[in-house]
Amino acid sequence: MSKSKRFRLTFFVLGTAFVLVVGFIALSNVFRSEASVPEERLAEIKRGNLALSVVATGSIEPVTMVELKSKSSGLVQDIYVEEGDLVQEGQILIELDKELLRAELRETEANRLAVVARQQEAESNHISTVSMKQKLGLDVKNLEDKVAFHQKQANRYENLSREKLIPHSELEIRERELQEAAFALEALKSELLMQDSRIDGAEKAVARVVAEVSQAQAVLDRATENLRNSTIRSPLTGTVLKRHVEVGDAVSSILQLGSQATLLMTLGDMAEVFFEGRVDETDIGKIFVGQQARVKVDAFRDRPFPGKVLRIAPLGEEEDNVIGFEVRVSITDLEQILRAQMSANAEIIVEEKEDVLLIPENAVIYGKDRNTAAEVYDPTVESLKRRVTIEIGISDGTTTELVSGLSEGETVIRADTGGFL
Repeated sequence: MSKSKRFRLTFFVLGTAFVLVVGFIALSNVFRSEASVPEERLAEIKRGNLALSVVATGSIEPVTMVELKSKSSGLVQDIYVEEGDLVQEGQILIELDKELLRAELRETEANRLAVVARQQEAESNHISTVSMKQKLGLDVKNLEDKVAFHQKQANRYENLSREKLIPHSELEIRERELQEAAFALEALKSELLMQDSRIDGAEKAVARVVAEVSQAQAVLDRATENLRNSTIRSPLTGTVLKRHVEVGDAVSSILQLGSQATLLMTLGDMAEVFFEGRVDETDIGKIFVGQQARVKVDAFRDRPFPGKVLRIAPLGEEEDNVIGFEVRVSITDLEQILRAQMSANAEIIVEEKEDVLLIPENAVIYGKDRNTAAEVYDPTVESLKRRVTIEIGISDGTTTELVSGLSEGETVIRADTGGFL
């Protein structure tokens, strides 16, 4: 090969190598610049729906929930239901041991019968004293007639004696008969007065025994009620949410210990549930009764349950040095899949807009004068981004309404994890 040909070949090879190196460096710079904006920091402007809302944290509660306690004391003998079972109003749930209660019932019945017998005796004695008074009254009437007769006799004999028609001894006999009849009358009247006192005592004795009968009947009724209460029935149609006792456990009566009595079961009507949660005092002014809401639970993250605000507590409560207000929200749960005490959040809708441009909140840049801007991804410039002034509307804290400044489909750059671009 000639010298000139070798020179041209060498020049061609070196030129090609130079072009390749320059092209490689240029492409490397391009790819390196694009890689300086990670894919996860890019977001596209899209259209969608946006809601400004207040979030309340709380739990799911049944509209009706009952903590079941017993009016009778004793040991648990039988339990007929388990947690999660559906029960009807009046259905038997628990039976307590009845042996001691039956013995108490027999004892109180016997005591009542004994008191009733004493009542009958007292009433009979009262009748006797009344009858005796009636008899004494008749005897007094007879004696009064007798005294009146002897008085007439004595007067007649006194006139005959004064005229010397009869001996004086006859007059003395008539006067002695009159005196004896008068003494007998006074004694009988005293006995009649004493009989009034006996009747009054008999009436009081009857009253006392009648009271004892009433007391004995009350004790009997209580023993009967205790025996009846040893069968625990459901006060409502619902679900057994929690069972707190087992067979053999001792049960104390709510009538004796009140709120400290043994808790047997927790029942709830899960056919209708509601959300109850807490709203910070800074947001409570945005909420009113009847406001639309969406309730979300962890078990069904992608399935919000619609509802409305039912009640707002008038009195705030302090928790961790922050004042909050209890809010109750109705829930539409046609399939009845929610469970009591599920953790939940209620998103109470303050303002809602449909088919608006949306930009991520972390792509919005706020100036000192509260002007807003965003950085648009632009591969045609060396920094790959350019700042654009934008106007924003409502925000839910994650996504913001874009009023003007950018168009649908444009790509913006989010702030990095440190919050700076």
